[in-house]
Amino acid sequence: MAITLGDMKTGGAPKAPRIVVYGPPGIGKTWLGADAPNPVFLQTESGLGEREADTPHFPLVKDVLSVNEILDALLGEHDRQTLVIDTADWLDHMIADAVYASHSPQELGYGKDQVIISEWWRKLLDKMNALRERGMATLFLAHSQIKSMNAPDSAGYDRYVPKLSKAGTAALQEWADAVLFAHQPVAIIQEEGGFNRKRTRGIGAETVLCTRPNAAYIAKNRYNLPEQIPFGAGQPNAWDVINAGVAGKFRRNAGNEPI
Repeated sequence: MAITLGDMKTGGAPKAPRIVVYGPPGIGKTWLGADAPNPVFLQTESGLGEREADTPHFPLVKDVLSVNEILDALLGEHDRQTLVIDTADWLDHMIADAVYASHSPQELGYGKDQVIISEWWRKLLDKMNALRERGMATLFLAHSQIKSMNAPDSAGYDRYVPKLSKAGTAALQEWADAVLFAHQPVAIIQEEGGFNRKRTRGIGAETVLCTRPNAAYIAKNRYNLPEQIPFGAGQPNAWDVINAGVAGKFRRNAGNEPI
């Protein structure tokens, strides 16, 4: 059937979000996932801890085949609204193990391994897109690492990135509607240490989700979210802010364009 100008559309309901949250161990990523709307955890590592008792979860998976089986099962009828993958970096390891086990060294040389890993990632993400069409959000949790950035227009510098392969990071960053960096900013103060010496001390501030790109970390969002969202103990539920963004309640303005 030929496409005509009459096929143009506007409007429509917002789709379920696709989100990546990464940060250092122990900062509260798993608790954030457990507080997501009606979640179920797909665990590639054991990290639910105290939330295991009150959070629906599948048994710990150890290979990509099991991940695919869970995604297929979720395409059936259920009441879960958010799939939480904890963690993306261990899923990345599983994908790499499967790729290296099923291909010869000759097939993987000269960077071809990253191409194949990317293809495996995209097949899994296609299944998660199918879940999205059924109204289910996806939240990837990942650890962070520091990597050197060699920018073509400046001197090299270090920044935080997800602890994944180059192919895995690229696939998730392109696919996600939001990549959020879980961070605890540190304020540096100097104190008198006696004998005319000064002592430098770091004080941690409240933990936040950074939503927009910065030289110090990878981040993005398509929902015009505030630049930082407080989360963790003693803070309001960060999902109230995230869900408001998904619903389009944060409007564009000249100084606050969405990323």
